[in-house]
Amino acid sequence: MEVLDFFGGGVVVKDKEYGLVSMLRGHPLGEIAVPSGRLLVADAYSYEGPAIEVPAGRHTVTFAASEMDAGHDGCGLMIRVRPGKIVRWRRRGVIGVDGAMIAIGDADAKVPHAKLEFENALGAARVGTRVAVASVGSDGGYVLRAGLDSRERIAVLAVLTRDPRALVPWRKTPGFDPTDLDSCLAWARKVGGDDALVAPGKTDVATLRAIRKIPTDLRRYYQTHDAGDLASFRAIVERNSLGRALPVRVNGDDAMVHLDEQDRVVEFYEGSMLGMSLDLRAWLVLSSIATFDLQ
Repeated sequence: MEVLDFFGGGVVVKDKEYGLVSMLRGHPLGEIAVPSGRLLVADAYSYEGPAIEVPAGRHTVTFAASEMDAGHDGCGLMIRVRPGKIVRWRRRGVIGVDGAMIAIGDADAKVPHAKLEFENALGAARVGTRVAVASVGSDGGYVLRAGLDSRERIAVLAVLTRDPRALVPWRKTPGFDPTDLDSCLAWARKVGGDDALVAPGKTDVATLRAIRKIPTDLRRYYQTHDAGDLASFRAIVERNSLGRALPVRVNGDDAMVHLDEQDRVVEFYEGSMLGMSLDLRAWLVLSSIATFDLQ
């Protein structure tokens, strides 16, 4: 894999050593301000180390995640400080992490420790206007790479907790685009057959995506659900005008999900080891792989 693959729209990969399949992709965190023209990539708690000169201004930060059926692992942060094509990568040292959290920000900024305990299912966010932080799962020393443009200027800085050489594109069941929801839907239906995770005619994905705030009675049903009590579920669906969006089927009709404002799955029940931070297209692909043992 290439460094930029970690921060793109999505590619399904397999770990060479452990054989695990995941979706590797980036999540934009927005822009941070670097008025000093000096950037720091460091452990979020100590936030110290050599600064790197970059253009002063506002720059976009992206968080990389290796997403799996049971959740995701943060595996990198990247900041783009110049537009244009990356011609080559150069090693810029090792970032020591002693709090399982990496920060990228203006060298003159401060990182208040209290704000590092943010409740964010993604595990990454901007802290103030000049720093972005990300949880990366474990401590260690991680290589910082500089992406250089054709004039040998730094265009990108990226730190990864996974070796790109340890991952390969997953080709077990080709034929879908993991960056496109419709393609993921069609693929999940095809590989699932009668047990498709999203059942044509039974799961209205458009309505599912429109449901944002879960009604109180539906939330209570999720918490106390009896797998055989679908009559109560259907009554709740009708009472709240939820259409035919739920349930999404996973190994039967007794697994329900709903989505938050970012299309991330936030509830689950029996039938899947579904994680708490996957959006709909990632959930379709990764749950299909796990449910039908496609690894």
